[in-house]
Amino acid sequence: MGRQRKTKSLLRRVNRKGHPVKDFFRKYLFLFVTLFFLLIVFISGAILIALNPETKNIVIIPTIPNEVLSYKDTVTEAMIIHGVPIEYESWILAQMQQESKGKGDDPMQSSENKYGKVGAIQNPEESIIWGIGVWREHMAIIQELDLKETLELLLQSYNFGKGYLHWLKKMGYEGFTPENALEYSLIMSAGLDESLYRGVNENKEARYGDYLYVEHVKRFLN
Repeated sequence: MGRQRKTKSLLRRVNRKGHPVKDFFRKYLFLFVTLFFLLIVFISGAILIALNPETKNIVIIPTIPNEVLSYKDTVTEAMIIHGVPIEYESWILAQMQQESKGKGDDPMQSSENKYGKVGAIQNPEESIIWGIGVWREHMAIIQELDLKETLELLLQSYNFGKGYLHWLKKMGYEGFTPENALEYSLIMSAGLDESLYRGVNENKEARYGDYLYVEHVKRFLN
């Protein structure tokens, strides 16, 4: 009888204290439900952002060196001056990495466009302001010619020049494609000396510009 009383007494104490596992889930159930709900909201938001065409230009650049990033403020100011959408900033920094790795006095390689010769610009700020001005000019031409404005077209026309935009319109193309970039390079390469080939792509016949320029810039983007 004494043993039974002790057993019943022990059971009553356990029942009063409750089961530790059940108590744990009862105590933290609300927290678990809240975290699960937040996770669903986060995943849903990420999917909506990925599917929204207005956010497709938002990128992160983890591979841009400090030499280029040191010009970020200058790039931002130049974009404001010329009215270039700030969402293109990451692409312009990646483009600078492709053009010069942020080194030298002409980080955007603007000399040929502005003065018709290499190395004419001796001031990085002048190079950046002029280079982003080219973006603004090409955006206006694209709109005037009723071409499809894409980052790819803006990048490739920066490399080829605005003549590429007028050629696209003349040929009936709506915008950039890798195929018409190669076609334009081949056409413009006619008569160019083979020594002008700089090894920027695998096609030695396409010596004019870099028909793989878009691909080369994109490799610096995440």
